[in-house]
Amino acid sequence: MLSAIIHALKIGVILQARAGIAGVIDTEKKIIIEKSAIEFSVEYYLDQGYDVQSVESENIGYDLIASKGKIQLYIEVKGTSTKSIDDINVALTPNEYVTSIRNCRKYRIVIVYDALISPKLLEFFWVSQEEAWFSEQSLTYLNIIEKTSANLTIENG
Repeated sequence: MLSAIIHALKIGVILQARAGIAGVIDTEKKIIIEKSAIEFSVEYYLDQGYDVQSVESENIGYDLIASKGKIQLYIEVKGTSTKSIDDINVALTPNEYVTSIRNCRKYRIVIVYDALISPKLLEFFWVSQEEAWFSEQSLTYLNIIEKTSANLTIENG
């Protein structure tokens, strides 16, 4: 198993554990899914009458800014090739998660699923009374599981 992981890393494949099984994620496919999800989201907000600006490269905790009059939304887009909302499982980076908490009234979590074939969009917004992220498209809430992680470096000393 270890030799398969080392081989996969050498050829640029990312291995991700899921439900106890090692799965292989094609890096190129992931990039195509993300691009499709962003493009679909931009079109969605343009159709809603917003001006849309991409801020993906700025690493500020969201991908797009959508503006309409005095309204400004911070949109984090997550794409997946999953075809059913029951199978969606996406993650926010620590930066995205903190930004979503600090800016919950302006923040939108957009999940584009079946992104490669027939993209569908779910927009989640913060509902203060429920203290939860809700989507009107699917009439569902996001289940959030917080995780703790750490970065490790070697220090001489």
